[in-house]
Amino acid sequence: MWEIGLKIVNIAKHLDVPKIYVYHTECFEESENYLKLKYPISKLKNIDSIFCHTKIECEFLKKNNFENYKFVGHYKYFNSKKNSQRERNQKKIIGLTSTNKYLANPHTNSLIHIINRRCEDEFARDYLKYEIDYIFLLTNLIKFCKNNNFKILFRPHPLEQNNRYDLLKNDFFEVDYSYDIKKFFGKIDVLLNHISSSSFDAIMNDVPVINICNLFENLKNFQDLYEFPPAQIGKKIEKFEDIKSILENDKNLENLVYENKFLKNEIIEKIFNKNQDPLTILESLLSNEKTSPKILRKLVFFPIFFFQANTHKLKK
Repeated sequence: MWEIGLKIVNIAKHLDVPKIYVYHTECFEESENYLKLKYPISKLKNIDSIFCHTKIECEFLKKNNFENYKFVGHYKYFNSKKNSQRERNQKKIIGLTSTNKYLANPHTNSLIHIINRRCEDEFARDYLKYEIDYIFLLTNLIKFCKNNNFKILFRPHPLEQNNRYDLLKNDFFEVDYSYDIKKFFGKIDVLLNHISSSSFDAIMNDVPVINICNLFENLKNFQDLYEFPPAQIGKKIEKFEDIKSILENDKNLENLVYENKFLKNEIIEKIFNKNQDPLTILESLLSNEKTSPKILRKLVFFPIFFFQANTHKLKK
């Protein structure tokens, strides 16, 4: 659990909240290091149950003698199994998602302030360098698209201030503001990926992925991130011209989609529980709580989608 999650759990315990359940928003952290960060066993004593996205998480918790876990799967990817056909345009649309968190920070316009707050944190320093490198890459990519009649559809990170990128808008660059990322994938021909988990969304929505990790400097404190599963997804390229050779050859695009199918099947096997809807599983696990709306209001760490979609059922 991340630091903020542990704080919420401790506050809930202090307030005598009767049940505390954890259901992370992120998934696919398969390496031992990431799982230790996600589930610090020594700090889980106040958790009543953990709802897991993958079988690997269950195996990790079991190996470390945490028995109160349930394999639920991931609602977002369950709903991605059947997708509508993407729109097709004469101009090829390149999707690009951001992993930035600092430069377009919604809480301040001052880069100096951002740097000053994180000057003692080695990882944050390297991440800021990466974000600056990312912006340089983005501006060069826009010029590349202009010269080759491609277009970028850019999707900011949820923690960013979206309109910070509006100044880059032109005929070859547009910002995607759609609420549902599946709508974003319905507009693009290919996704450029570095370390974003959106690459998994692309695979589940049958969008080919091009991996641009070789276009960035390998920063010292980024080595663990390069082991993050999304960083391994997609066809790796060495230069922008490689994008052109893929986009201008329909056969190359088809080959990428074909390769994605094998990975998609592997993902489905890891995150789905006998093809049951995760909402149905959660409802079943929490059936004892349905009798009291007062208890429901005290449940901590409900996923937002579950709360919004099922509150009316639980009040009956």
